[in-house]
Amino acid sequence: ANPLVAYGIDAFVEDARAAGADGLIVPDLPPEEAHMFADACAREGLALVFFLAPTSNDKRIELSAKHATGFIYVVALTGITGERNELPADLKDFIGRIRAKTDTPLVLGFGISQPEHVMQLHGLVNGFIVGSALVRAGKQGTDHVRNLAESLRNAL
Repeated sequence: ANPLVAYGIDAFVEDARAAGADGLIVPDLPPEEAHMFADACAREGLALVFFLAPTSNDKRIELSAKHATGFIYVVALTGITGERNELPADLKDFIGRIRAKTDTPLVLGFGISQPEHVMQLHGLVNGFIVGSALVRAGKQGTDHVRNLAESLRNAL
């Protein structure tokens, strides 16, 4: 069983709020099946964030747009997370498809690792999620993390 369901959805959301969470990202939770999480999050005042991948059809985009609170996590590419030199050529079109259906903030992740990525897409999305590049920089020391973060911020 899903560990969150086994824990108890209401109990988990209550405990998350008590611990200081502002929202939840529940991987692999499609909006079609999210009603219990959505209700619990609404009761506790937590945002519920959905993922939209390039493979998402218009129905999935519409459902996610209808039910997401906080922001929508826009997955930049299919496959696993991690740094990429280039982002997909059709990414701007994908973001446009989502934006046409919602005013909910869009935050882009998966593959974001360079200032060039931020420069290409800022203005189309409301934020960026950077993971693997920061982990790599962290292995090289705090100065590398600071330099990467500053270069990404300066690209805005």
